[in-house]
This record gives sequence, structure tokens and C-alpha cells, in this order.
Amino acid sequence: MATPFNSRVDRRQRDWHRLAALLDKVDQGGLKALSGAELAELSRLHRRVSSHLAQAQGGASDPDIVAYLNGLVVRSHNAVYRVPTGVQWRRVGAFLTDTYPRTVRKLWPYVLVASLVFFGSGLFAFILSYSDPTLARLFVPAQFAGAIGPGGMPDYQGNQLPTGIMAPLSAFIMQNNIKVGFTAFAGGVLAGVYTLYALLQNGLMVGGLSGGMHHYGNVLPYYSLIVPHGVVELWAIVLAGASGLRLGWAIIAPGRFTRWEALKRAAPEAATVMLGTVLLFVVAALIEGFVTPAPLPAWPKVWVGIISGILMLAYQYGPLARGPVPEEAWRPSAGNTDP
Repeated sequence: MATPFNSRVDRRQRDWHRLAALLDKVDQGGLKALSGAELAELSRLHRRVSSHLAQAQGGASDPDIVAYLNGLVVRSHNAVYRVPTGVQWRRVGAFLTDTYPRTVRKLWPYVLVASLVFFGSGLFAFILSYSDPTLARLFVPAQFAGAIGPGGMPDYQGNQLPTGIMAPLSAFIMQNNIKVGFTAFAGGVLAGVYTLYALLQNGLMVGGLSGGMHHYGNVLPYYSLIVPHGVVELWAIVLAGASGLRLGWAIIAPGRFTRWEALKRAAPEAATVMLGTVLLFVVAALIEGFVTPAPLPAWPKVWVGIISGILMLAYQYGPLARGPVPEEAWRPSAGNTDP
């Protein structure tokens, strides 16, 4: 390719020529035409020539040089950050079948702590609310407290819930759980303190609501309302809490690293678990949208939740989760590797 240079162009044009040659090679055979060393060189030259372009645009450089460099940077950006569709799908498949379940298994100590806090607080609130349903008001939002007992609303016996309460209650529980999940993850940067608070608060709410429902005998309609999507959703909260605790522990006990370095090392694992947790919330939303409101008897809906929970745990702790997390899972792609 001819270049619009003259004698004023310094030795940096060697980088420009080399970048143009690599890009011509990519145009002919794609990224697979480059060796690993050439991919790293392409990334390095892209950043270097981008800097040259910025300098040229800020100075009194020849407009032809600016236009040439701009064209080079655009081409190299598209090459460096382009991921072929096939590669994208392979990465998605590798994440779902390998990286995510193995990372969940690897973080089992944090999952265990999050489970104990969440389900332990839920059990505590359940026992209190079951023995004295008026105590459920300590844990349950006021607009739904009337659904589980006296106080302006009748004592709902005979497996019936108040008319008009089921849809808003179900929607509230799901929205609240998603919010708690993201809060539990983000709270990890506060040394995990806010993560523990989010798990504790939501565990108390779910346990208090469930205990009150059991006290008044509204068991089957209540569980047909929350179990179909709730099994996946509540476990997603636990995993979000585990990812937050992973970040928090890096701050509390960084070991031989600085706290900032320990946090950076923990972030990929925590983010991996949280990304998979987002997918669990999507699954729960689909169940909530199509199964919960369906005109089906209560028991089939409950079984949807039970079966979905079994499949989820088999996926996260079954054969796919065996073995260590591949080391390359945490490495950036060749096109984005720093020199």
C-alpha cells in the first residue's frame, strides 16, 4: 500500500508500515492467519499508532498523514477487538459448561457461609413467626403482612390467600430477590459487611413470611406461588452473596498481596459466579412469567420448582464442576494482551 509520506516523516513510519502489513494479512486470512507473536504485536502496534494519531491530531501535522493514521487505527481497532462469531459461541459454551460450574464449586467455602447466613436467618424468623404470627410483621413489608394473619384482614383458612394479593406478592418477592442478589455482590467491596447484611435481611423476610403462612395453614397456595421460581432465585441470592464474600475476604485477608492486588485477583472469580447468577435470575423470571400464573393445580407448580432446583445443583456440583478451573479462563485474549 502506498503511503503519503515525505522526508519529514520520522522513523515511526516503520511501525505504521508493519501495522499495515499485519492488517493486510488479517484481511486475506483472518486473525487465524497470524501467529501468537503477531497477534501480540498487532495489539501493541495498535496502541502505539493510536498514540501517534493523537499526537498528529493535536499538532500541525500534514493532513494526509493524519488521514492515513486514522485509517490505520480504525482498521486495527476492528481487527484487535473483533471476535469471530464461532469463537464467541465457543466461549459462551466453555463458560456455561466449564468455567462457571467449576468456579462455583471452587468457591464452596463462601457458598457455605452465605448459605448459613441466609437460610439460618430464615429458619430463625420462620420459628418465631410460626409460634407467634404477629412477629412476622417484624420481617415482612407492611403491605403484605396482612396476607398472613389478623390486623384488618381475616384469618385465611382452607388454603386460600386474599383475593388480589397473589400477583403483587409474587412480583414483589422476585423484584426484591433480584435487588438483594446484586446488593449482596456489590456489598463485597465493603469488606463483605453489607453482603452479610443483605443476606441476613432477606433471609429474615422470607422466613418470616413462610412461618406466618404455615401458622394459618396457607401452605399449598403460598408455595405454589413462590416455589416454582423461588428455588432457583433464592439459590441465586446465595451465590451472589458468595461472590460478594469472595471480594470481601480478599480485603480482610489479602495474604502476601496488597489489598488492592488481592481484590483484583478475586474479582474474576467473583464476577464469573455473578454472571452465572444473572442467568439464574433470567431462568427464574421465565418460570415466574409462564409457570406461576398458569391455570394449573398447585402441586405441579411446586414440582416445577423442586425439579428445577435438583437440575441446578446437579449442573453446578455434578460432573461439569469436577477438576480445577482452567488457568487460561482468567487470561485475556491474545488480541487484548499488554506487551
